This record gives sequence, C-alpha cells and structure tokens, in this order.
Amino acid sequence: MPPKTNTLSEPETATVAAIRRGLADMATGRVVPHDVVMAELQAIIEAAKARRPG
Repeated sequence: MPPKTNTLSEPETATVAAIRRGLADMATGRVVPHDVVMAELQAIIEAAKARRPG
C-alpha cells in the first residue's frame, strides 16, 4: 500500500478555499439571515409559478 500524503486534490482545495472565504465573511458580518434568504427564495418560486402556463 502506498504511503498516505497530505496533499489535497483540486476539488478539495477549492472546497477548503470556499469554506475559508465563508468563515471570513462571517467574521466581518457579511451574512444574510436565514429567514431573509428563505423569503427571497419563496418569492422567486412564487414568481416562477405565476409565469407557468395553466
């Protein structure tokens, strides 16, 4: 069995970078409350439903 390495794959490196960006956003207050996000998503869903024929 080959020895284990501590090298991350490209997708893993991208994931770690995204997590670090998110943590930095949280630390500086660049966040949107969950209820606000859910209300925006619901409005998008309702608008899409309204545009559907039938």
